[in-house]
Amino acid sequence: MNFFQQIFRRYQQHNSGQQEKELVDRWYDATGNTPRPDWMSAEHTRQLKESTWQRITANLGLETTTTRARGMRRIPPIVKYAAAAAITGLGIWGIMQYFSQTSRQHTQHSVFTTYTAKPGTQKHITLPDGTEIWLNNGSSLRVKSPSTPDTSREVWLTEGEAYFQVAKDRNRPFIVHVDALTTRVLGTAFNIQAYRELSKLQVSVTAGQVQVGYHQNVLDTLTRNMQLDYHPASGEFSVVHKEMPGKSSWRDGRFVLDRADFSELALRLRLRYGLLLISENERIRHTAFSAGFQPDASLQSVLETLCTLYNTRYTIKKDTLIIH
Repeated sequence: MNFFQQIFRRYQQHNSGQQEKELVDRWYDATGNTPRPDWMSAEHTRQLKESTWQRITANLGLETTTTRARGMRRIPPIVKYAAAAAITGLGIWGIMQYFSQTSRQHTQHSVFTTYTAKPGTQKHITLPDGTEIWLNNGSSLRVKSPSTPDTSREVWLTEGEAYFQVAKDRNRPFIVHVDALTTRVLGTAFNIQAYRELSKLQVSVTAGQVQVGYHQNVLDTLTRNMQLDYHPASGEFSVVHKEMPGKSSWRDGRFVLDRADFSELALRLRLRYGLLLISENERIRHTAFSAGFQPDASLQSVLETLCTLYNTRYTIKKDTLIIH
């Protein structure tokens, strides 16, 4: 085992001496200060470091862990990849070169347009290829205009929820990025829910077929009435088969709850009606809410219906909604 392997293994197993630990930590701190381009999200950077870690551990013959939870699959956990990259010779310079090179490619060859649906509003977008996109309340989407006719069609859902009806083009796949999660299609209809306040991302297919990937790994291929739930914090994901009537009806202005937990209920009420939702009722905080309301449904009618369905009551104080 060479010198770098010994240091790396000891650091990985928390058996480093003080000097070795300081050496690795200094490398990590230095790489952690590397500037990140504006177009690259923190999650994208995190996944780049994870990929580096996987290559390094493979080259050095070190172990990485892959675990399975019941009904779930887990992606290897993340540790200090930047330190590993520096120790094995990839170094700060290599990472900076990668960032600068990729940034130059994006800057020189791509033009981005950002579309936003503010709270209380929705937006309908038609792209030049005929693809239609609906943005739900409080959502934001970046669209890359291809520089050449054969370039892949790509968009970035940076916040919120969007429904896509993708125009078919077998020569140019349509790719939706949510940080390091990618949804790749040739022509189909699907919904992505990716509010950062919620603990999971959802990809739900209403027609056709989509391929969902994490970094460069394919998680699953989904067809009609299949939904993938992905948990960024743990790397776990699961796939279920279910009817999807409510997954697209929000684009007609309806207020839709599809087994929404309390966090999602609070988020949707705030984005739709501008109210902060709180509750000290543990039963309500652990309830999954399902309901659908017409586009012109008033706040009062929504709250009265929900309270009737879930046997509770509410009060409103200024901009705060309290469910008892």
